Amino acid sequence: MNNKTKAIIFVLICTCTSDIGAFLTKYILLESFTPMQTIFMRTGIRIIPLLFIIPFLNGFTFKTKIPFDHFYRCALGASTAFLLTYGTKYVSLAESTVIGYMVPVFFSILCCSFFQEKMTVPKASVIGISFFGVLVSMDFNADSFHVASIAIFIAALFSAMHRLFIKKVSQIDHPILGNFYMNIFLLSASCLSLFLDDWSALSLKHAPILLVLGSLSFLTQFLSSKALSICEGSILAPIDYISFITVIVLEYFIQSVVPGLNVIVGGLMIIGANLYHLKREVLNDDIWNDSGRDKKAY
Repeated sequence: MNNKTKAIIFVLICTCTSDIGAFLTKYILLESFTPMQTIFMRTGIRIIPLLFIIPFLNGFTFKTKIPFDHFYRCALGASTAFLLTYGTKYVSLAESTVIGYMVPVFFSILCCSFFQEKMTVPKASVIGISFFGVLVSMDFNADSFHVASIAIFIAALFSAMHRLFIKKVSQIDHPILGNFYMNIFLLSASCLSLFLDDWSALSLKHAPILLVLGSLSFLTQFLSSKALSICEGSILAPIDYISFITVIVLEYFIQSVVPGLNVIVGGLMIIGANLYHLKREVLNDDIWNDSGRDKKAY
């Protein structure tokens, strides 16, 4: 199995774990805790498995030759987490997911600009069709509008820039090192809100939820860093659109939310574009045998 295929599988797993985590955050944690406290608890749980596996990593070191790149990544990642968690509290999960689809658009453009990745016609077509599907699924006749929607849009831009630095630092340092710095930075920054917000007491009923959320968050962070270190970002970016289907399924079976016709049509457009993308980038490479291994190193 070549690196491109591995990266796509990693991102598909990340898509599912990220959507489940977003659902748990919105409908359970944010009903009882502030956004900052939610970030602090989620990060605190996420860092536990990280600290556990570090001693078993061969050649791992805390030293880095690119400290400023790690700092920029941490600052962008923390800003993204704060804005996205705030927006998720006040905006529906479906709407926040739709707005979040600006991330792969921004990311593909940034990868072509900073890493000289080629924006081929097929790549641009997949991104364009998928983004148009997002526009079709949005309800522009909604009477209410919350400023949190703007926060999520800004978070999408920051998230794309954050991924850019993930890709860069993961190609030089061990992916776990970047995740470690990110979690320490986020834990410290969110902890400062203890003096600004009224934090709520943690009850036992939230403990298993936090454990699941922290584990999913760790898995998402680790696999995302690994995928970006072995494959072109512009190839992986369109796969993010598949999470739209995951959100629809979660809200339907758990919250009994039935999607409208525009959501279904937009979703089908997104699925169709991504199936074409996966077929072109993966299936044509004979991924299930070693003879089809990529010659190009990502």
